[in-house]
Amino acid sequence: MRRTLLITVILLGVLVPMAGAGGISINWGAGCWSDGTPLNDLFFACNGNTGSATMTCSFAISQDQPQFLGIELDLEGATEATVVPAWWQMGQGDCRAGAISTSANFLSAPQVGCVDMWQNQASGGLAIYGWGPSWGGDNRTHVLVVYAVPVDSPIPLTAGVEYYAAQVFISYQKTVGSGACTGCAIPHVWGLYSLKSAELTQYETLMEALLHGNDCLWWQHSGLCCRCGPTRNTTWGQVKSLYR
Repeated sequence: MRRTLLITVILLGVLVPMAGAGGISINWGAGCWSDGTPLNDLFFACNGNTGSATMTCSFAISQDQPQFLGIELDLEGATEATVVPAWWQMGQGDCRAGAISTSANFLSAPQVGCVDMWQNQASGGLAIYGWGPSWGGDNRTHVLVVYAVPVDSPIPLTAGVEYYAAQVFISYQKTVGSGACTGCAIPHVWGLYSLKSAELTQYETLMEALLHGNDCLWWQHSGLCCRCGPTRNTTWGQVKSLYR
């Protein structure tokens, strides 16, 4: 998986941007916002260690990509606490290390508003999970996800069709009991800031919500403004260093 991610990251770093703009969307749940069960404010009672919260990301491009190969999506978050609480510290060595994961397998997802382009053929995953000052502030969190298919097996994408991109899972592990990490009940907000849809020689960067879509998710009824804080522009050197 790391080799595929590295190839994809290098590929995306040297491509030529395309003109125009499509759109992005994100939803709490197994389906996309357009599938008929839209939810942008999720409340969890923080009373168990099983299960997880699912963020489903989707997109539509503004012009056809007959040789589509992969995506890179960027999520920026913020907590209402002064510093990111232990419950949202999910990186290596953190209180809830491994509590965040991703998938591009949509075979069992609703096929109503969004199309499963991947058909479980994508490789990749979570490239970065970070939090704290290095990602925009003491209360900031950051997610970078990369998925791709082999260069010799491109997928034809059609402009205007909404496709499933990836899911991000936030496990409820270590919420209560011995070894629990504090801060589950503290409100948080997530914004889908951008998604790159790439072919072999060019890509389109999508930053605006689809007309009937959604680009922000709130946790525990957060009152924070979404996509209002500083953003972090990840350098390709940072990403590539993770997969050497």
